[in-house]
Amino acid sequence: NTLDAHTQLTVNADALQKSLNALLENAINGIKGTQGRGEIRIKLHNAGEQVAISVEDNGKGMTQNKVSRIRNNGFSLNRLNAKSFALPDVKRWCEDCGGGFTIESAPKQGTTVFLFLPGQSMHYDYVLVDDDTMVHLLWRKLAQAHGKSTLQIRNLIELQENLSNIATDVPFYISIQLHSQAKGVSIA
Repeated sequence: NTLDAHTQLTVNADALQKSLNALLENAINGIKGTQGRGEIRIKLHNAGEQVAISVEDNGKGMTQNKVSRIRNNGFSLNRLNAKSFALPDVKRWCEDCGGGFTIESAPKQGTTVFLFLPGQSMHYDYVLVDDDTMVHLLWRKLAQAHGKSTLQIRNLIELQENLSNIATDVPFYISIQLHSQAKGVSIA
């Protein structure tokens, strides 16, 4: 599943940053010694009522014993300083904010860590399709003044990417001309 464009994630920014830094730090340490073939992938996924953030590497991996110790909050990998989060800290933070944490790893197979955080589906009162930044700013201010929410789309590619996620009863406001891409009348 890809992340629904209408999912909102509200968490402590500092803790999220420390958590992602810890996951990246561990992934970077995991790919050391891969002779330049190391890869790290960060993905966002829908997970029911939660947003899942995964950090995956194809590095050296960990034994099940190490994975178990991390899951049980008793083991920290490569902690650089007291200000950084270790994996048990990340797990605890996820659980404290109503989410969860899982880790999958095997020696020489790499590691994937999932953060599950509470998400909230967004509802939009209308959709604006226009490539003019000033028009977007004006509509955003009008929407806020009237307590409405708007999904603002700048081009046909964004429209195609978001179309399946927009409720059928939401009205669209489409610019008559989207640069040279197409005329709004032909899109409608």
